[in-house]
Amino acid sequence: MSMTISGDAGITFPNASTQTVSATTLGYQTSDQVTTTATNIVSSLSLGIGQTWQTPTRSAGTTYTNTTGRPILVSVSANTNASNTWYWTFTVNSVQIYFSYGGGGAPAYYYFPYVAVIPPGASYIMNITGAGGGPVIWAELR
Repeated sequence: MSMTISGDAGITFPNASTQTVSATTLGYQTSDQVTTTATNIVSSLSLGIGQTWQTPTRSAGTTYTNTTGRPILVSVSANTNASNTWYWTFTVNSVQIYFSYGGGGAPAYYYFPYVAVIPPGASYIMNITGAGGGPVIWAELR
């Protein structure tokens, strides 16, 4: 759906049955106020708009909470030496969304990437069970 805001007349929603709603009906004085409010709402809820990649200090086994009021994207890469056996899980709000297993073979390194959208107010944790390795890169779009 798209919408057109023209002057103080209101908002037009073009579809099968076009409707126009005036700015005053929506509780505003002008269409500029409607535009500003709509832009602020979309920006505050959209992933990536006005957000930047950051590399916070994070550790496996610690629960973090998204306190930004907006969805964030978390990207984590972990590694293990193949001669060790490791199990990784990534959990959001007590729901396990990733599980990986590595190691138990010849000496080499395995890398496991995780990417997850974390809703506002949600908790997230990367757990590692086993010996050797850990998070290599932890970045968040926030």
